[in-house]
Amino acid sequence: MYLQELLKFNNNGERARELPPHLRGYVLYLFTSTSLSDIMKHFSSVNIVKAIIATTILVLYIIITQSKWSDNLNSHRFVTVAGLALVLLSTAAGLGFCALLRIPFNAATTQVVPFISISLGMYSLYLLLSCYKANQEMDHKVEVR
Repeated sequence: MYLQELLKFNNNGERARELPPHLRGYVLYLFTSTSLSDIMKHFSSVNIVKAIIATTILVLYIIITQSKWSDNLNSHRFVTVAGLALVLLSTAAGLGFCALLRIPFNAATTQVVPFISISLGMYSLYLLLSCYKANQEMDHKVEVR
């Protein structure tokens, strides 16, 4: 109803420039299919600089949390960095396969799916490393006869 009043034409056949008196105190935003496609285009683009910064921060976090600075032999930082590289490459391969199948990319594909796959992959890697460390500690506690 308000949109119809906003789009009324004046006597010259042009659209009215001013709002009707009862709407002058409100701020109205029009949402059209063109603005939706502009929003989707804006959020579907990948910012390479932000992706590189996020990956660098993740690698630094991995190195800090998985390093045993006093014992480099039992430090798992290289295994974890290799696991991160594997997860990143598999995510890129999955997106590339979707591109080969001509599946259209949208904001969820380019912004959400990579972070979900990285988080699930790193969770599994941390879980495997945790179990490996627990098994190592149990092996040292068992007496050898």
